[in-house]
Amino acid sequence: MDTYTLETYGTARTIRYLVTSIDDLREAAETVRFIVQQGSGNNDHDTIMKSVAISAMPLPKSLSSFIIGFDVPMKMLETVTTTKSIVPSNDERIERHVTNPDFLSLGGTKPEITVANNRSNFGFTILSLTDLIEALASTLQLLHSRSKRFEFVNLKRRTRMKVLSLNDEQKGIKLVFQVPGMLAEQ
Repeated sequence: MDTYTLETYGTARTIRYLVTSIDDLREAAETVRFIVQQGSGNNDHDTIMKSVAISAMPLPKSLSSFIIGFDVPMKMLETVTTTKSIVPSNDERIERHVTNPDFLSLGGTKPEITVANNRSNFGFTILSLTDLIEALASTLQLLHSRSKRFEFVNLKRRTRMKVLSLNDEQKGIKLVFQVPGMLAEQ
């Protein structure tokens, strides 16, 4: 975190969430984004979202479960815990933006998809909350565009996630999605 963020919002504290599905990951990202929105000034929102570092630890003997950590400034956590609810409103939800490729005016780079064992594999390097939101929006957009009618829910449910640490010195993760079937462009 930069000096301004440390002086204004305090040192970072890691908050952790158990993730077992894409929906859990989306809910964790939305909750942390809500904490940042409620605890920061309008001018600081984007800067702080980029400074919230991400870490994760895979759970042993699990196909898709891990614990994700977000380094959030202490004063933001104190501000939000004094409010009644930390549930994001419906208009702030990532899933609502699935059909909008310009979600939050992000780059929206499409991941490279490889196919192995009848599963489509693609991944993202996640260093901050902004990176995680971009990756989720891109993944949900991809799943939604490749499914028909009610298949989207089933496809999300059957998608596996893996987390890999970048290295011991740097915060951040490599988030890999494994989707049943073939998503590659024909």
